Amino acid sequence: MGLGEPPARPRAAGWARTAVRRAGYLLATTPGGVSVWTPLHAVDPTGAVVLVVPATDPLVAAVRKTAPDPGCWPGPGLIAMLEAREESPLPLPCPIRARARLEGRLRELPTDAARSGALEIALRRPADELLDLGAGHTALELQVDRVELVVSHPDPNRERPFVVSGPSWAAADPDLLADEESLHLTHLVQVHQPALAMLRWALEPELRRRAGRLAPARLDRHGLELWAATPEGWERARLPFEIPLTSPDQLPGAIHLLLSRAQACCRERLAPRPAEG
Repeated sequence: MGLGEPPARPRAAGWARTAVRRAGYLLATTPGGVSVWTPLHAVDPTGAVVLVVPATDPLVAAVRKTAPDPGCWPGPGLIAMLEAREESPLPLPCPIRARARLEGRLRELPTDAARSGALEIALRRPADELLDLGAGHTALELQVDRVELVVSHPDPNRERPFVVSGPSWAAADPDLLADEESLHLTHLVQVHQPALAMLRWALEPELRRRAGRLAPARLDRHGLELWAATPEGWERARLPFEIPLTSPDQLPGAIHLLLSRAQACCRERLAPRPAEG
């Protein structure tokens, strides 16, 4: 089943929104070679990405060169790209699980919009710099025209790129487990190794025969993704939930159903066969 086909997998636009939400830093670059990393970022309700950077950064000066006359905001803006890296909370074959590259035009926000953007950021990343807008720090906004999501693989030849339009990006939401996933995956590995081993029986039979070590790769509202070590290399295995979650509170029950399916498959496989004749 493809990345864009629910319910087994998240859509590419939603995965890209999740990658940006979970990214510790965003890298902003321009065709002219200006770049800056910033941890202060958020996506506003329209899908625009708000960044707060030092007012003295060369990126701010480059954006201001495209500024319109007073009263004519937003103006043309500066062509720019943002890159977000979704990192795994666990030591895995791919420490960076996905990369989202957002293309669009970057503009400086006027005072009221800058304050609203800073509030969006402060909800998840409170920082003193957000109180310094208009003085030592500046709020910029990227209107997203196009997104490329690259799903990582230990073998670069097997990486999977997906292209998302600006409207699809704006209409999507980050996964409802985006803020909690790291905690759940870490708990699964540290506390529930027997349960993780039992999930082997939920794999497709052909992969189950070849799989050695299993490692949880990703958890979202649609299911659990594992890395399976095989003689040919690492392979992804997707274990979908019965139905996509609509609330984080449903996660324990969904995991329990996954384990029940795996246990039923194990019992069926290991049950004694009646003697022939």
